[in-house]
Amino acid sequence: MNFLPQASLETPSGKQVLEQLSRASAALRCVLSGQENVSHDSSPNGSNAKSSELYAARVSEINVGQLTRAFAEVDHTRKLIECFASGYPEFAVTLAEYQLLLRHFKSELPRLHGWMLTERARLASRQSHSSGVEIWLETNIRTR
Repeated sequence: MNFLPQASLETPSGKQVLEQLSRASAALRCVLSGQENVSHDSSPNGSNAKSSELYAARVSEINVGQLTRAFAEVDHTRKLIECFASGYPEFAVTLAEYQLLLRHFKSELPRLHGWMLTERARLASRQSHSSGVEIWLETNIRTR
């Protein structure tokens, strides 16, 4: 599935900008959902067992598709806002909410990066184990 929105070469209307801000905000909320329940100090190496459990539970909720969509929507929204003339007060509240979500998303990027590194290591370990099992099976079949 392709989450990347198509860029338009024409100047967007106010309605298009509001719709895009809404889509981008929804994508960011999707990635950030549940963040209020986990402190920013929670980490897998934390001294508090409960905070480690909360961190592990939150990390398992991350969805790569949602993360990809959030990045794509942020990029597309930036392009639309650049094309759209500023100075429209009716967009102030929506834009302020979007910018707040964007700042929150930015603060979560190190945690997301850590999750991706952990996930990469997990997948490499799984692949290594799978290769070992294949070799064992081939050897076992030959010795019968």
